[in-house]
Amino acid sequence: LWTFGKLDTLREMAKTGTQVGGAVQQVAKMEMHYQLSRAWWTLVLADELDGIIKQGEKHLNRERKRLDEAQDDDDFDPNSVLQLRLLEADFENRVRTAKRTRAMAEDAVRMAMDEPMTTVVRAKAKGLVPLEFPVMPVEAYEMIAVANRPQLVAQRGGLHVKLQQVRFERNRMWPDILLVGRVAYTYSPTRATGTSVTENPTNPTVSGGGIALRWNIDLFRQIVRIDKAEIAHRRARKQLRGEEQ
Repeated sequence: LWTFGKLDTLREMAKTGTQVGGAVQQVAKMEMHYQLSRAWWTLVLADELDGIIKQGEKHLNRERKRLDEAQDDDDFDPNSVLQLRLLEADFENRVRTAKRTRAMAEDAVRMAMDEPMTTVVRAKAKGLVPLEFPVMPVEAYEMIAVANRPQLVAQRGGLHVKLQQVRFERNRMWPDILLVGRVAYTYSPTRATGTSVTENPTNPTVSGGGIALRWNIDLFRQIVRIDKAEIAHRRARKQLRGEEQ
């Protein structure tokens, strides 16, 4: 079967489409892993922040007690009480923010692990370890990040599929040529094989060939299909460039 590249183009589209599907699946896995890691580190930081909050409460209580005892002094400044109340209000606001962040992180961990919302979540960590990166220019880090970004990998595959779609639509303008051939031979000492099929229908030697031409002449409509495929390809290419930038 000779089809001027139609089958090869469709095979390439199917293969690339499978790769795009795998990339999209990898995007989902990495996104879930990222969300789970982010929530876990948030809980680790929240645990450390609890210790800081306790120390802050001790300092505020100590300062509040000192000001209460100093109110009868002649050099007592009432502005100190106002400043302390402002600090306490700011401190309470930060404590509420920390508690809300912890609750959101716990919910994120439960959803990522598909656990009930009543499950108790705790993060275990001995300490924060700084990440180590090789010394490279900033441009090199950016190029690596862009090249390995899963969303862009999937988009590049989709762009390749659209390019193959353009080639496929162009190839559809040409005819399909079908070549069929058959060669068979069987040796039989008890039967003559030199006769033709018309004289001897049981002749074990049958060979033949055929050719067929199929051409759907619909050029104007096909040109429109080619234009639409090219427009989709250009749109996807521009979108990919925008995402990379």
